[in-house]
Amino acid sequence: MYNSNGREKNPEDRVRRNKERYVIDYVEADGKFHGPVLPKTREWCAETKQWWYEWRKSPQAMLMTNTDWEEMKVTAILYDMMWNPGGASNKNGAVSATQLASEIRQRVGKMGATYEDRKKLRMAVETPMSRKTNEEIIKEDAKKTVNYAEMLAEEAAKL
Repeated sequence: MYNSNGREKNPEDRVRRNKERYVIDYVEADGKFHGPVLPKTREWCAETKQWWYEWRKSPQAMLMTNTDWEEMKVTAILYDMMWNPGGASNKNGAVSATQLASEIRQRVGKMGATYEDRKKLRMAVETPMSRKTNEEIIKEDAKKTVNYAEMLAEEAAKL
């Protein structure tokens, strides 16, 4: 990289020195259900029940408040309409599957549905692998490597 004088910039000058302004929220699944059960005010299709189950068991669910769950209930209705297009909620196909999918995607994105969503929200899901240090990972990888020189020497000794 060059400065306005055409000279190469000092690498020290290119290093970002300001501190992170935002804290990353680390979440780890605890295996418990969080949030409410689906309301019994309607008949839910199997896909919606499974979707709700997954959200309640997700690491993100540990961060969700009552208002988040209320938003998820509305999203569940949309999800149900998408999977059950002939149902009472979507009489005569008033809303297309594409419209529903788009709205659902926006709503679950705000809850951290995908890896990309979580990066934007500065949320990280902790796993046993993510807790390992680089040094631990290198040591484990080193144990898995094959020492071909040693193998050849052993084979040569047998001959």
